[in-house]
Amino acid sequence: MDSLMSTEIKQTLERHFDLVLTAQEIRQLTFSALKQIDAQEPITAAGSNSSSGSSSTATSPAEQAGQIKGQGQSDETRKVFAKEVLPQEVLVRLHSKAPVASEEPAVFFLAPIEGFTIAVEALASSLTCPAYGLQCTEQVPLDSIEACAAYYLGQIQRLQPRGPYNIVGYSYGCLLAHAIGVALEQRRFGVKVIMLDGAPTIASGYVQEAKKQTDDLNRQQSMTLAYFGALLADVDYNKLLQLLDGVKTWPSKLDKLADTLSGHTQQTKEVIKKAACMFKQKLLLSESYKGAKQLHSDVVLIKSAEHNAIMAQDYGLKEICSAQIDMHVVEGTHRTFLKEAQTLQILERVLRKRL
Repeated sequence: MDSLMSTEIKQTLERHFDLVLTAQEIRQLTFSALKQIDAQEPITAAGSNSSSGSSSTATSPAEQAGQIKGQGQSDETRKVFAKEVLPQEVLVRLHSKAPVASEEPAVFFLAPIEGFTIAVEALASSLTCPAYGLQCTEQVPLDSIEACAAYYLGQIQRLQPRGPYNIVGYSYGCLLAHAIGVALEQRRFGVKVIMLDGAPTIASGYVQEAKKQTDDLNRQQSMTLAYFGALLADVDYNKLLQLLDGVKTWPSKLDKLADTLSGHTQQTKEVIKKAACMFKQKLLLSESYKGAKQLHSDVVLIKSAEHNAIMAQDYGLKEICSAQIDMHVVEGTHRTFLKEAQTLQILERVLRKRL
């Protein structure tokens, strides 16, 4: 689980179907399984409806969660968390097929909410142009989305003083990609923005959903920290939520979280607490950013196919982008569509066309 989108799926299943799944289980749900859950049908081990004479054993949606466990692929974000809780570098050169001295315009990737750009490394490696990742370190200002975008833009322009610019956001990074695109337009630079399975309006979904569930600030804080823990470590969201609900102040919740996650990383408890506070602030910023200024440049939205039934068709981009949205749907989940070979080929063609 690396994104706010998985949480929206989780909340939908809990609210409408009384089905509680962990982050790991949600990552392994297929589009077929979601349709069967919607129809309240039993699910076979093969993911198809059971029929008379079939040798497959039918299971309920809740029972399928148990089958999902252990089937997940490795999560690079959690591997990074085991060593680093916070990125150490803001701007990192990502491996690509471009020569080191290439003078082609670079692609700049904005990290998802966990702050690391490791999730897009496989995609970057398939590109023939230089690729860079912008990560969220302690030095990045989180006073506002605009302040954060201005800081990143300074990093970009130190490396590439003139346009045109190619800005790619993934998940939460799409919010920053929009803000950076607007800032570049204001400076009269050419910019092309590519959003990978995300948009500014989606980024605020977690906060809004949490507020719909409860107006209890204590509960909202517990939900935020439980989400942070389940995102970055192999811990159960609901168990962690229950644990955090048992303490009533923000500092004590941070202490409890750090105690729980300390066995999953080499970093200190203080670093864990710092990262959790930054995570909370990024969620709050996503809610406050309304995309007040329209983005007029070309925008490409590349969606993962298995989110089509959950999200709005254009992720709300038409409200904050005046140009026509060039939308593509590719196979895979929010995580896997970036890494599977077939999907990477499609993404590479789309990116090359737009650069």
